[in-house]
Amino acid sequence: MNIVLTGMMGTGKTVVGRRLAQELNMKYISTDEMIEKDVGMAIPKIFQRRGEAYFRDVETKAVQCVAMLDNFVIDTGGGVVQRSENMEELERNGVIICLTASAEVILSRTSKTDYR
Repeated sequence: MNIVLTGMMGTGKTVVGRRLAQELNMKYISTDEMIEKDVGMAIPKIFQRRGEAYFRDVETKAVQCVAMLDNFVIDTGGGVVQRSENMEELERNGVIICLTASAEVILSRTSKTDYR
């Protein structure tokens, strides 16, 4: 069984995911990190050079891979929920938790970098 973290960018999925995995003695994986490694470029560059449709297709393939894992905390990208097939895949072997934060907190967290 996996724990799957969803939510908008800036809600703390990565920080919470790493900590949760450590506390529960589970492994941690990020679909965004997988995508960047597989494609060979950062997500903003993927959007810029290949477009959102390409990114979402690659994201769905990453979801299919991580959904087969067991005993993982899975940190998903903010848009993973846009495709119901992604959510259905993740629900098969996972408990989905949606993290939230106020608009002010998200703005504060995401404005500190130039890639969000």
